[in-house]
Amino acid sequence: MQYTVVLNEEPGGQWRAIVPLVPSCAAEAPTRNEALEQIKAKLIAAAPSFEIVQIEVPTNGAQNGQLKAGVEERWPGFGMFKDDPNWGEFFDELDRQRQ
Repeated sequence: MQYTVVLNEEPGGQWRAIVPLVPSCAAEAPTRNEALEQIKAKLIAAAPSFEIVQIEVPTNGAQNGQLKAGVEERWPGFGMFKDDPNWGEFFDELDRQRQ
């Protein structure tokens, strides 16, 4: 399985790695590669103890409409690219350029 890892170089030169899908999975190391190796080891150790599921939440009804309005008020444009067929390609290209 592949996981998205967010890497950030801290002001002191340390590298911090976080797995957004597994919030408890984070690591800090002096180099980018060491941070990635630590994250990989933590994911291997943690994988048997967590489960990834998807649930369906209905989008109709007054309560959901209120939630949607609240999200749009706080984050204008939220979800505006959800139907863009090139969205995934855009992020793939970003990943290629970063490597």
